[in-house]
Amino acid sequence: MEGRRATLRLLSDCDNACLFCAQRGGEPVALAAGSVVEGLRALRGEGFDEVTFTGGEPARAEGLLDAVRAARSAGFTAVGAQTHGRRLREGALAADLARAGLTDVHLSLHGLGPALHDLHTGVPGSFAEAAAGLTAAGTAGLTVVVNTVLTRSNGRSLRELGAWLRSRGVAGWCVSVPRAAGALRARFDPVFPRLGIALPHALRALAAAQREGVAVFLRGAPSCLLGPFAARCVPDAPRAFDPGRCEGCAARGACAGLDPVYLARFGGDELSAARAPKGRHRRSRAATRRSRGCSSARARWSRTPPRTMQDRGLNGQHRVHPGRTALQSLLRVLLEPHDAVRAHLRDHEGAGR
Repeated sequence: MEGRRATLRLLSDCDNACLFCAQRGGEPVALAAGSVVEGLRALRGEGFDEVTFTGGEPARAEGLLDAVRAARSAGFTAVGAQTHGRRLREGALAADLARAGLTDVHLSLHGLGPALHDLHTGVPGSFAEAAAGLTAAGTAGLTVVVNTVLTRSNGRSLRELGAWLRSRGVAGWCVSVPRAAGALRARFDPVFPRLGIALPHALRALAAAQREGVAVFLRGAPSCLLGPFAARCVPDAPRAFDPGRCEGCAARGACAGLDPVYLARFGGDELSAARAPKGRHRRSRAATRRSRGCSSARARWSRTPPRTMQDRGLNGQHRVHPGRTALQSLLRVLLEPHDAVRAHLRDHEGAGR
């Protein structure tokens, strides 16, 4: 049986100040309780049976517990929250969310220890708080998947982070290439990694974590730079492609390409169609249509249709790690393109096509 997961953005407010935040500067969002219920009903009516609440930071929403209960009452079989994790440590919030029906959290960690993580979030003490939140989520029986944004600063230390995540019982780990939107527009050179240098470190870290039993994935990287890990790429909206090096590439249909600002800044000299996987994981026509734009309803409720994890035994009462396909379903919604990213892509439409 195949299910579908949606995302519902509750608010834009966040108490982190991440260097690479793609939402910075966008229109403020704060859904009222009635709008949340309306959005959930609309998504159920379209056939979605799983949902992830996103932000900003959804744990800052006063009605998050009510939103989780409403999702369960509407018939969603799995309910997640994308979070920086800091607030999960407060009181019994993680346990209360699990009792309300939350099943999984998608937690952001960008380096092992405060020197790296706090640098990226702009908040002193955020690593210790996020680590405590991760522990609280695991204790509450929630499945935890972690997303790490790859930058110039953290690539060489990712192997240590992967080992730490394994020791904390994290079910899945995704390393994501950022988009040059929002806050990153003004910090591109000091933050955005040169992929030919940073990705090999990320791949070694992911390989080590995979050997220790963590399900690993990547997002937003060109297929030809990933070797065998191209099979671990989470589907992503295509960015831009070098007209000379990408034309005729066998992996083009499933490749994320390069951020258009990155391509304009560095060119495509790192790319090679000869190194790309041949004929694997081609993008479906439906996925291509989904990535090229959005209807007015989608602009309001961002969503994506991954496979279900219901048959993997995921629930809020027992800490059962879902299988690889289910984890990929969770990770697909971590960086679902929102209005700010879509505006960034429109601004550079046609770049490097």
